[in-house]
Amino acid sequence: MQLGFTAEQEVLGVIGAMGPTEDIRFFPDRRRFAVAASDRDLIYVFDIEIRMTPAGKQIHLSAVVELSSSQLKYPHGLDFIDNETLVVANRGGDLALFRIPPGNGSTKGELILLQTIASNDMKLSSPGSVVVSQIGPGHHEVLASRTFAHQVSRDVVATSADYAVTERQVLLAKWLETPDGISIDPRQRWLAVSNHNTHSVLIYSKVREQHVEIDPVAVLRGSDYPHGLRFSDDGRYILVTDAGAPYVYIYFQDDGHWQGVYDPSLSLRVMNDPVFQSGNTNPEEGGPKGLDLDCTTGLLVTTCPNQPLAFFDLNRILANVYRSGPLDVLDGTASVSEGAGDVRHELEKQQRHAQAVTSARQAAHAEQRATLAEQRANHAEQYAAQTEQRATHAERYAVQTEQRATHAERYAAQTEQRATHAEQYAAETEQRAAGAESRVQAILCSNSWRVTAPLRWAFAARKPRVRKNGRSHTQS
Repeated sequence: MQLGFTAEQEVLGVIGAMGPTEDIRFFPDRRRFAVAASDRDLIYVFDIEIRMTPAGKQIHLSAVVELSSSQLKYPHGLDFIDNETLVVANRGGDLALFRIPPGNGSTKGELILLQTIASNDMKLSSPGSVVVSQIGPGHHEVLASRTFAHQVSRDVVATSADYAVTERQVLLAKWLETPDGISIDPRQRWLAVSNHNTHSVLIYSKVREQHVEIDPVAVLRGSDYPHGLRFSDDGRYILVTDAGAPYVYIYFQDDGHWQGVYDPSLSLRVMNDPVFQSGNTNPEEGGPKGLDLDCTTGLLVTTCPNQPLAFFDLNRILANVYRSGPLDVLDGTASVSEGAGDVRHELEKQQRHAQAVTSARQAAHAEQRATLAEQRANHAEQYAAQTEQRATHAERYAVQTEQRATHAERYAAQTEQRATHAEQYAAETEQRAAGAESRVQAILCSNSWRVTAPLRWAFAARKPRVRKNGRSHTQS
């Protein structure tokens, strides 16, 4: 059921370099589709050609344009007002409306900002997904899942008045636990919201008067972490991606009147195990994220970080759907409408499960924090012990240094004493030498020295004589 595709080498290069993706949406004319590259803050627009041949559908991606804007902040959801106007749900910012630049053959372009739908409430920032529908001439309804506020917001944009926002409200809140994907059926009767924490999709009636505390009329269960979702053109099918498993789930209601509790009528594997495992870094990741349908040509396309583009034959898939409708559940309450009791029962069960999971996670986090605190305390004790050891070593070193200093002072004093003694001895020696010199001078200058001079000369004139036997004698 998976379809291969052909593309120019430049297009294949872009696909390989897009990085993590979150959502994908066909243009209203189905000739192009847009992909939200969340990590790179870019939107990629691909030209697609679908040819019907006897061998089956052939898909060719003829061109791609990289669109950027400073107002793209982790783009997570996409939808169109028309072929030239794009609405983006920025997980890192707000809703933004852009004019798509006309094609001029370039591979890159700059989106033209038309309007930013900012929220005064911080909880309502960081929209996850967006869906647009026309509700009157020149007026479009923009619904966005406010993931972290657990709500769905509604803004009415007047396209004929510079895209001014004319109405704002929180549309839904009851039973929502981290809503992610959002979709409206083509006849605008049903609003489907993927509920991350309860592992289900909730369907609300758009025909009834809507308010924040309205209950859903149907629950689609069976997915681990539902993400993107779309109604078929006839409203009888809902396709849901599972971000935590390699599947797209197909739900079926024959008359398109969704009410009750549903299990998948078909589970479609959209990636092989190696591809899934490459992205399955935690239980909530690895599976498909965004998807869209072209029911005219019978095409399903999915996207996710580890498989940027995958195409499937929608007609063959739907032909294999087991058309069962809602589950048969015994309802003992006669005062409620058909299926409403089953839905409430399922919602309460899912809520209890979500609360139990949340409590378990909180307990696990508390245990982790306690373990980390204990580890930090142990590290602090070890550090204190090491610090005390260093202080003891420092004290010992200080004592040793002081002792060496005392020894040095004693040695210096002894050296100074020896130097003093040496100076005194030198002075005394100098005095003795001076005295001896004085006595010599006195002798030389005396009369006796002069009188005895001839005798000294005579003695000096006598030379020693050496005999043959080695003895010496004096010659006169």
